[in-house]
Amino acid sequence: MLGHGEKELPYEACGLLSGSKESIKTVWKAINNQRKRNSFEINEAQFTSILYDMVKKKECFMGIYHSHPTAPPIPSNDDIRHAFPDKVYFIISYAKKKPTIKCYKINKGKVLPIRIILTD
Repeated sequence: MLGHGEKELPYEACGLLSGSKESIKTVWKAINNQRKRNSFEINEAQFTSILYDMVKKKECFMGIYHSHPTAPPIPSNDDIRHAFPDKVYFIISYAKKKPTIKCYKINKGKVLPIRIILTD
């Protein structure tokens, strides 16, 4: 996710996350159709194709990630409005020298921070 976000600067990067239970195993890079600094949109055909590949890999759709090139890693109004209620949202901020990552669950306009645990 970090490498993808850095590569796409100054635009937002985006992608999907899959795994099993509460563990994310695969990062699926996507193309930001909007190519903007403050919004993203994954092409519907690409989204469907990635979901199909997740099923072939026997993984579940767990969440979405995207970057904020100049803003903090806090969900925007658009992020909140378009959220899948049962998925996690990782936001990577490049506003400072060192990237910052935060994770959230968003449901019915409510934003709940989620603790990130890294494992091998």
